[in-house]
Amino acid sequence: MITGCTRTRVGEPPSLEALGSRYARQVAGQSDDGSRGWLNWIIRESGTRLAVETVQATISAEQSSMSAELAWVLGVAHQGRGYATEAISAIVAWLRRHPVDTFAAHIRSGHEASEGVARRVGLDTGLADARRGHGLRCSTLVGNSDAVGSRASFL
Repeated sequence: MITGCTRTRVGEPPSLEALGSRYARQVAGQSDDGSRGWLNWIIRESGTRLAVETVQATISAEQSSMSAELAWVLGVAHQGRGYATEAISAIVAWLRRHPVDTFAAHIRSGHEASEGVARRVGLDTGLADARRGHGLRCSTLVGNSDAVGSRASFL
């Protein structure tokens, strides 16, 4: 099972062809029409340099505001150690300096680990996302928050 912020997937992993297509899109760094860009990070454990997590921020601009939709996937063996909270805190702090001001994470209802990460970085986990449906919830934070970036020292 692969768990993440955007959804929980159960079943077969993607084919090599599907992975190749996904990675080619990610390397391009933006949608075909240029309306959305994305940044990808691989989070490594500091002592061993072992990759433990991937994080993605999809960036879009609307009028005078920039927003980021955040997603993370953490290896099961590394869950519960604070990696996701530390990574998302650091990335939100970095994005604020570039100047993203609205953040969202689409979390499947009942995915307590991802909801916990969202709460710890200052996202409001009580906002329902009617656009997505399917049991997903939208967590959004606008403006400054003392909670965001408090664990950002590792980047």
